[in-house]
Amino acid sequence: MAFELGAFGSNLIFGGRYVRTDILPTTSPFLAMNVGFGVVGPKAPRPARERLMEVAHKLSRQTGVPYVFGGHQIGSSRDCQECSDCIRKNRYPANSTMVRFESCSACQRCGVDCSNFVNRLFAEAGFKYRFATTRTLNGTEDDSLQEQYGFVNVGTDLRDARPGDLLLKKGHVVMLIDVDLTLRTVDYIHASRGSKRTPVGGIELRRGMDLEKMQRETLRILRHRDLVLPEDSNITLSAAKAIWAGMRRLMASNH
Repeated sequence: MAFELGAFGSNLIFGGRYVRTDILPTTSPFLAMNVGFGVVGPKAPRPARERLMEVAHKLSRQTGVPYVFGGHQIGSSRDCQECSDCIRKNRYPANSTMVRFESCSACQRCGVDCSNFVNRLFAEAGFKYRFATTRTLNGTEDDSLQEQYGFVNVGTDLRDARPGDLLLKKGHVVMLIDVDLTLRTVDYIHASRGSKRTPVGGIELRRGMDLEKMQRETLRILRHRDLVLPEDSNITLSAAKAIWAGMRRLMASNH
C-alpha cells in the first residue's frame, strides 16, 4: 500500500532503516487505476417522451379523482370520494363549467380539470411547463407560445402528431398517447368533464377513438420544445422564427 506524504520528498527514515520509495507530492494529479471495469457514473437520463409516458401510465390509474373546474389536487381516496359525493349531491350537470372548486371544500382537496391535469403530467415528468388555461393556449401567438410556455405549434393535422403532443379542442385539452393511421384510431389521456353515464368525470385513458372525429375537433396541436426532434424540419423552422422574432423585439427595445 502506498502513502502520500506530501512535501517530505522521496527519502524517508522508517523503523531505523533507510528506505527509499517513490512518494507523490500533494499537488500531483490523481492517477486512476485500471482494474478491467468500466467507469461507474450516473445513469444516462431517459428520453423525455419515455418519462412523460411513464407518468401518464401512473396517473391513468387515478380513476377516483373527479373532474373539478379550477381544481388541481389529487388527494387521498377519502377526499376524492367526498368530492364525488358532493358533486352528485348538488346535482352538478355533466360538462358544467361551474366552479366546483369554490363550491365544495372536499373538491378543494381532490379534483382536477383538463388544463391542470396536463400541466401536472408534464411537471411530474420533469418538464418546464408554465400553467395556462386551454383558452390561453389556443389564443396565444406562435412566437409567444414558445417563449412564454415552451410549446411549438405543430398545426392541426393528426398525421403530424406524436405521443406527448397536446390536442387542443374548444374549451378542452387532452394529451396524445398514440395515433394509428392504419386503424384510423387515436389514444389519449385527459381529465374528462363527465357525461350522463359518469357525471363526476375525472381522469381517464381513452383508447381506439375515431381519428376523423378527433381531427374535426382539434383546433391546435402543441409539442413541448423538449420533445422536438431534429427531423422535425417544419417545427425547427417555426422555432427559429419565434427566436428571431424575440431577438428583433429585444433589439428594438435597446434603441
